[in-house]
Amino acid sequence: MEWFTSIAQAIGMSSLELIAQLLGIGAMVFVILSMQCRKTSGVITMLLIGGCFFAINYLLLGSYAGAVMNLFSVFRSLYLLFDKRKAATEQLVVLLAVLTVCGAIGVYLDGWVGLIPYFAQVAGTIGIWLRNGAKLRLLQLTLCSPLWLVNNLIVGSIGGIICEVFVISSVLVSIARYGWKYLKQSD
Repeated sequence: MEWFTSIAQAIGMSSLELIAQLLGIGAMVFVILSMQCRKTSGVITMLLIGGCFFAINYLLLGSYAGAVMNLFSVFRSLYLLFDKRKAATEQLVVLLAVLTVCGAIGVYLDGWVGLIPYFAQVAGTIGIWLRNGAKLRLLQLTLCSPLWLVNNLIVGSIGGIICEVFVISSVLVSIARYGWKYLKQSD
């Protein structure tokens, strides 16, 4: 373990911060892998694992709102994996109610900065629920990723910053590649 501490000191970080950054980079890898999955269940599973890693990453970096929002994303992913019903309004209301409680906890712990990951998670949850590629990408491009990017810049999550830059780039490539007409078709 001394070698790890030496590496952390050599790059100017504490061991805890290095662990946090490595977890964030691991989370980023799972989010990127999610974009390569053919089946929706594979996408959701990869996002679930990435959400777990990001929750710990944010917790170790002191972003409690980011941690709570990613714990919500894990809950949301589990819910979507095991729920066989299609998008029903009642289900979305339940998820948004749970998300609002998580947002209140995040704001209580982090102050107004906790609103940034909260609104990013609201946009992401609605985008996933719509099951429409164009609307999901539009929300990802205009709200979700930019808000997470701002949050990651504030808390210093290297993996989070790279992840959101990659996601924004990926959305732009998919729009250029497929066009809006194709993306408007529901999954």
